[in-house]
Amino acid sequence: GETAEMPSVYEVGKYDVAGYCVGLVEKGSELPKFEQYEEGDLLISLPSTGLHCSGFNAILTALANHEIDLNQPSEFGDVSKSLGHNLAVPSRIYVLEVLQLLRSIKLKQSLTSLPGLIPNVARILPSKYEISLDFGDLKVPEVYGWLAGKLKLSANTLLDNLNCGIGMVLVVPKTFNDWKSIKGAKVLGVIKRKIAACPQKTQIDVKNFEEALEKYASKFGPLGENELLEPNYHDLQGSLIVNSEQRSELHIAQNGRRLTEVPKSFKDPILIMGTDGVGTKIQIAQQTGRNSTVGID
Repeated sequence: GETAEMPSVYEVGKYDVAGYCVGLVEKGSELPKFEQYEEGDLLISLPSTGLHCSGFNAILTALANHEIDLNQPSEFGDVSKSLGHNLAVPSRIYVLEVLQLLRSIKLKQSLTSLPGLIPNVARILPSKYEISLDFGDLKVPEVYGWLAGKLKLSANTLLDNLNCGIGMVLVVPKTFNDWKSIKGAKVLGVIKRKIAACPQKTQIDVKNFEEALEKYASKFGPLGENELLEPNYHDLQGSLIVNSEQRSELHIAQNGRRLTEVPKSFKDPILIMGTDGVGTKIQIAQQTGRNSTVGID
C-alpha cells in the first residue's frame, strides 16, 4: 500500500491515515526457503473475505467509466447494504492463525495474494517447478462474479490483478498437516518438477476458475476482455526497486522482497519510533497535481 497511487480516492482536502508494523527476522531464516522445495509440496490457500484492499483505484475507475454508483444497493452479498459497503469488506488478518506455522521448520513460504494471485504464486515458484491451481474445491466470492459480469472482465484479468478469493498461500511438505487447523484452508495445488522436454509449457496452470466465475457472473453479464489498469503502477514500482537496490544495508530475499539489515554493531536492537507521513505527501500531491510520488519514503 505504500506505493499505491489512488487519485480517485485522495480528493482535494482529504488524506489517508496509514498504519504499519515492523518486524525482525534472523538472517537465514526468512521465507521463502526455495532450497527446501521438493516435488509434492503443497500450496495451501487461505480464503479471503473479498478484495482485501487490492486494486481499488483500478476498480473505482472502471466503475466510474461504466457510470456505476457506489451508493446504489448492492446486487451481491448483503443486498441491504450499498455497493461501496460490500466492495470494502474488511480484510481477513491471518497473523494469529498462521503464527504457529511460521514458527514451524516445516513452513517453506507464506505470502498474501496481493495485488494478484498469479503474479504472487509466480514469485514463490522457482523456475524448475510448475503447479496447477485447482479451484474445484474452493468457493469464489460473489464479488468477483459481479465485477466480471458488470465490467466485462476476463478470468485472466481477475487472476492477474485480484486475489480471487484466496487471501494467503502457504507452501508446506505433503506430510505436514498442521495447516488443516486453519479455518477454510484448502489444497490449491501440488508442486511438480518441470519436464525438461516441454520448455514451452506454462509454469502455472489454472483449472475450474473460469467455470466458477461464469456461474456467479451469469446473472450480471457475460465475461469480457476488458482490463483493470493501475496508472503508472509498474513504472513506479520499477523506479523504487532501482533506487532501493543502491542502499548498502539492503538484503534481497529469494522471492525479491527487500529487507533492511540491522547493523552488526547493534547489540539487542529495539525499534523505538517510526514515521509514515502519508498525509503530508497527499497534500503535496494535490497541490502539485502529481500523484506518482505518493507512498515513496
